[in-house]
Amino acid sequence: MGKIALEGMTFFARHGYYEEEQVLGNEFVVDIYVETNLDSVAMRDDLLTAVNYENIYLIAQYEMNKPSKLLEHVGARIASQVKAKAGTMLQTVNVVIRKKNPPLGGRVKYSIVDSSGRIGLEGMEFFAPIGASEEGRLVTNEFVANVYVQTNLKGASQTDNLNDTLDYGAIFWATKTEIEEPAQMLENVAYRIADNLKRKYNHLQTVEVQLSRKHPFLKGKVPEASIEMSFNHSTSCPRCRSKMLCYQDGNCWCNNYKVLSATQRMLEIQYGDCLCENCMSEYGMKLDDLK
Repeated sequence: MGKIALEGMTFFARHGYYEEEQVLGNEFVVDIYVETNLDSVAMRDDLLTAVNYENIYLIAQYEMNKPSKLLEHVGARIASQVKAKAGTMLQTVNVVIRKKNPPLGGRVKYSIVDSSGRIGLEGMEFFAPIGASEEGRLVTNEFVANVYVQTNLKGASQTDNLNDTLDYGAIFWATKTEIEEPAQMLENVAYRIADNLKRKYNHLQTVEVQLSRKHPFLKGKVPEASIEMSFNHSTSCPRCRSKMLCYQDGNCWCNNYKVLSATQRMLEIQYGDCLCENCMSEYGMKLDDLK
C-alpha cells in the first residue's frame, strides 16, 4: 500500500454561500491524497498500472470550475470522480480544499474542508488581553488561532445546503468571543472555544484548537509560543457497543431526555457511562415529546 499526493493545486473559482462570492470569485488551494497499491508500479515502471497524476489534476480543475455554495459539495464531487476514473486501483481518496481570506468579519487566512469530515479556519488573527501577569493582560498581544472540527459532512456533500453542515462563521465568532476575554492561560481559552462550539452543535466528533502568541514576554527572542488541544467526543455505547457521541457535560444531547431518578441510578450502576440515543429511548423520553 502507498499514498499518492497532489498538493498546492491553485484555482480561481466562484464557490461561496453568498451571491457576491459567486460573482467576485476567490482563490482556492486543493490537495488530493489517494491510497493505492504501488507494488506493481515499483516493479514494472509502467504508467498503465499507476494512478495518473494528470487525470487527477484535470478532474480537480473541471470540478472547481463548477460553482457551488459549499466546499463540502465540491470536495465530494472531486473524490467521486477520482474514484470513478481510477476504478479498483484506489483504496481511499481524500480531498482538502482551502479558501483564501473567507469573508467572515476578521482576518482569516483560510477556511478549510477535508472530505474526511474535518472543517475549520486557519490563520485567524486577534489582539487579546491574555497573559500570566497583570501587565501581560493590560497590554494586548497578537494571537493566531487555528480551529478544526470533525463532523459528518455526508448531508452537505450531497445537498450543497448550508443547513446540513457547520457554518464557518460559528467557528470564527466562537474563537473571537473567547480569545478576546481576559485570561491568564491559553489552555483556558482553548477549552472555552471548544465549549462554545459544543453549546451550538451537538454533533461534533472532535474539536482541535491551536493558539499561538506572537513575541511572548520571555528573556530572549522568541517568535511565538503555541499550545494545541484536542477534545475527542467519539465513544461507543456501553450497552449495545454502537458508535456514538457524548460530551459528558451539560451540552450533551442526552440532556434532552427525561429519565426517572431510580432508572438513572440503575443505568449508572449497570453501565457507568451515557448510552446511545437508541438505547436511551428505551429508558426515557425526549423533553420535546413531553410538552
